[in-house]
Amino acid sequence: MFGIGQKSVAQPESICNTEEKEASAVSTFRIGFDGPSVDNGEIEVADLAPALLALGDLFEAANRALNKDRSDVKLKIRASEKGSFVALLSLDVSFVADMLDLVAAHPDRMTAANQLLDLVIKGGTIAGGTYGFFQTLKWLKGGRPESASKNDDGTTTLTKGGTTIIVDQRTIVLLEDYPMREATEKFVRTSFKPAGIQTVLIGGGDASEEESDLVLTKGDVGSVLVPELSDEEITETSVEREALLKIVSAQFEEGYLWRFTDGTNTFTASMEDETFVKRLDKSEVVLSKNDTLRCAIQETQQLAGSRLKTETRIIEVKEHISGARQLKLL
Repeated sequence: MFGIGQKSVAQPESICNTEEKEASAVSTFRIGFDGPSVDNGEIEVADLAPALLALGDLFEAANRALNKDRSDVKLKIRASEKGSFVALLSLDVSFVADMLDLVAAHPDRMTAANQLLDLVIKGGTIAGGTYGFFQTLKWLKGGRPESASKNDDGTTTLTKGGTTIIVDQRTIVLLEDYPMREATEKFVRTSFKPAGIQTVLIGGGDASEEESDLVLTKGDVGSVLVPELSDEEITETSVEREALLKIVSAQFEEGYLWRFTDGTNTFTASMEDETFVKRLDKSEVVLSKNDTLRCAIQETQQLAGSRLKTETRIIEVKEHISGARQLKLL
């Protein structure tokens, strides 16, 4: 077992006047990695660093989803004592607010560090019997609930496969936030990328599996994958135009993409002019280096969550322009 830190909680600083000021809430926790590759209590820095960076991205995404631009979160690492390699991970949520935002009438306006940790890393149920973010992902097993209904107490009831769980409404915000889901998938994938890592544990006084708030195994990777978006969640636009494209590489096998440059960008495109392809097959057209095609092309852009993808299709080759081999003297 290789572990970092131990769990303790510091309460947020109180705000005692109506003037805008910065406050912060800090909570510390432990993360551990278990498996044959860390049986000697050591782990490669090249393996540990990407996982911690991905965990930092996860908490940043969670904070943005819940607190918007009203707060900033930082994941810090510090030694637990001098002369020791064991360290603490410290989650610091700093925010600017005035007293009106924190009065009893608005108790949920700000999610501080200890609440953020509870919502994100709790592997079992949290206060009030509600499921945490990761436990809900495990329950969903990479899918979506069949139904969801809001309750009057700030929770939501989810149903799937004949079973029902209750989650905090803020957990729903995290589950529906695309950057949060991408960051979660990246963290889990990165954590299990090193050979020999079998378990990741977060929380717990001594990072033992029994006392850890969250226990992840390789089998949980499938549960954190970002679900495929429905057609209603995808934005698509398409445009047709004529362009001069210089051939970088031509692919004559069906299904393979050609590579072109338009003088600025290099990109791939599918060749869908069957007449031109048949002329190539019959050697009626011979391609060589520096050749250019004047084409009618269709460009389709698809925005799915935060992922933007562009596909290019060659609809018609209107002219084959051989590469310049000789200059005109006059």
